[in-house]
Amino acid sequence: MLTIPLFEKPESSLKPLYFKNQSRLTSVTDINIISRDLIVVLHRYAGMVYLININSDLTNYKIIDKIKIKYGGNQFQTEALTRKDDRLYIITFTEYLVIVDIIDNKHLKFVTEVKLNNHGCYYHGLEINNNNLYIVPSIVSGDNMHIVKINLNQSDIQIQKIVTDEFKKNTGKYRIKDISFLPDGKILLIIMINNGKTRMSDFSHADMGFIHLYTSDYGLLDTYQLGEVHADALITNGNDFYLTVTDPGGGFIYKGFINNEKNTIENIKKTQIAGFPHGIYINQECNLLGFTSYSTDSAYLMNLDEFNNMRFQNL
Repeated sequence: MLTIPLFEKPESSLKPLYFKNQSRLTSVTDINIISRDLIVVLHRYAGMVYLININSDLTNYKIIDKIKIKYGGNQFQTEALTRKDDRLYIITFTEYLVIVDIIDNKHLKFVTEVKLNNHGCYYHGLEINNNNLYIVPSIVSGDNMHIVKINLNQSDIQIQKIVTDEFKKNTGKYRIKDISFLPDGKILLIIMINNGKTRMSDFSHADMGFIHLYTSDYGLLDTYQLGEVHADALITNGNDFYLTVTDPGGGFIYKGFINNEKNTIENIKKTQIAGFPHGIYINQECNLLGFTSYSTDSAYLMNLDEFNNMRFQNL
């Protein structure tokens, strides 16, 4: 396994966020694997995007370019990303989406910023499916709970908001952390619901975590309750899914399976990794899995075979 530590000085003083008695700062927040020798990593509180070369045996790396993202004035925070070819779509955990291009696999170029709303809704997760970009909010203010949809086939960016009766009913309750799609078009969401006792900045804070399985038109099929956890990022690989979770035992990757015949969430188990994991990505063609950790300010890469051979425990 290759460890990539990325230490950056924060732009301003930060207060820690908590899960129970564990605290963390938001640092190395997401990863995307472009090829066997090239990855992208985000650093949230520094507002940085890194283009990194790795060698094939995962023993060394080199940062070949980096840029600091500024948007909406002098704000920072690069939260999560997804990629289509050489274009990166980056959520900033504010009202903004930022687009960055990779030039000749050597350079990063800022393209534009897109303001997604005027109500103070903050977005946390995103994914591309059938050439549409889907973005989910962790904080909704002055609006219904929704999913943003942007058709990437169009030359101009037009923002469509998907609102369902379920989302309306749970506005102010749901915090959607991430979205992913299964091969048959079904949708997975990570949803956090505050226990009503504490805030994330409070010692002993804990939320209730859920995985929701939907039809392609957002009909709810199944719900799996994870208990008091902090879940962040989600990725699918066929009908398998993987998510980063902090629970009372530490930092974990949870792995589960979607039963297409029964439309159920099944066989969830977990393996321990570095503390406060946040981003996760799988590139099946490269046989690589990557994740990031707030506790260690690092990104990690390993072969999928290595990951699947780790010790798992059932939930």
